[in-house]
Amino acid sequence: MHSAHIARTAALAAVALTAFSASAVAGQCPKWTGTVVSGHVADLSLHVPDPATGQLMLSDKAVKSLPNDHYYYALSPSTVRYHGGTYKVGGSTLFGFGCFENGNPSLRLMQGTVTVPKAIEGGRVTALDTNEMLLDPFAHKSMGYRIVRTVRGGPYRFDQLAKVGTSPFHNGRSVMTQLGGSGAYVNVTPYVGPTPGTCHQARGAVGVSNGAKGTMTYRNLASFSPR
Repeated sequence: MHSAHIARTAALAAVALTAFSASAVAGQCPKWTGTVVSGHVADLSLHVPDPATGQLMLSDKAVKSLPNDHYYYALSPSTVRYHGGTYKVGGSTLFGFGCFENGNPSLRLMQGTVTVPKAIEGGRVTALDTNEMLLDPFAHKSMGYRIVRTVRGGPYRFDQLAKVGTSPFHNGRSVMTQLGGSGAYVNVTPYVGPTPGTCHQARGAVGVSNGAKGTMTYRNLASFSPR
């Protein structure tokens, strides 16, 4: 391989690694730290030398402490806790953390599956958001919900992340399903579609983003929800 091509490939890999080193997900949130209760979660800010080339590559070391300004990848089904909320994360899930109004915590899903078994814990809502929508419970303690986010070309394996960087995860498809809680709804605030920023109450939702365009559909909207 030509030396210039090798140098360019290494430079592109370095850019991709840097993209995962510090997450903007947490924004202006307090410096909260999550915890891995079970499973194998890798911190994408950690790098190790490739034994063959000496170049840096992502470390698949299992971590327990999850600062909210990093990205993470679940190498196996895992349970994580973040500021009072419990999230069950599927294998091959890429995620970070954030917060929304009144300092409530949220998990930021980029790829994969996350289940929130209990939407309100200790008086705090257990929220979740993607590039397509923000989800939190509507006045019901016993309900839960699940969201699956897919991206074009995915799901991306751990060993592909250093090459692709964050670009493939900007656009995707998020599908939310409510779990349990008779008479309960999930607050769905869309980031795409005809009414971005308007909170709806529904038992299911599908959001699709594609650059500046996007669509949002709902299942079983509450009678009092905006249309």
